[in-house]
Amino acid sequence: MEPKSSLFRTIDKSYFSYFLKALLMLPLMLISLNVVAEGQSSSSYIEKVEPKKVCMVNNKFMGIDQIPVEVEEKTYYGCCENCVSKLNKDKAVRYATDPMTGEQVDKAHAFTAMVNDGSNKALYFKSEKTYQQYLEKHGAKTSVKTEEGKQ
Repeated sequence: MEPKSSLFRTIDKSYFSYFLKALLMLPLMLISLNVVAEGQSSSSYIEKVEPKKVCMVNNKFMGIDQIPVEVEEKTYYGCCENCVSKLNKDKAVRYATDPMTGEQVDKAHAFTAMVNDGSNKALYFKSEKTYQQYLEKHGAKTSVKTEEGKQ
C-alpha cells in the first residue's frame, strides 16, 4: 500500500478537525434547540383579530381582508372561490367550538382570536369573557388590548 500524499493527509486532518468540532458542538446545538422549542410554547400569544382577516374555512389568520360572504344576513369570510362556495353551501363550516366552553359558536358572531405561534390558527369564542377565561386557564399571553381594554 502506497503512503498517502501530503495533500490527502491535509484533507483527512481537515475533515477530522471539522468532524470533531461538529461532534463537540452537537450537545450544545441540541440544548439550544430544546430551549427554543420550550420558549416557543411559553411565548405564544393569543391575539384578538378582525374576523375579516380570517379564512373561516381554513380557520387561519391571513393578515389581509378576505372575501366577504353573506349568508342568512350574516357575514363570513373566505380566502378563495372554493372557500366562498363552502361557506355558502355547508352550514357546518360556518360554526366552530368555543375552546373554553365547548359550545357551538357561529363564526360570524364569534369573538375571533389567533394563536400567534407561526400557525396563525383561528380560535372562535362565544364572547370576550370566554376568551379571557381561556387565557387565564391556559396561562396564555395576549399581546393586544381587547375591546374592554384588558391585556
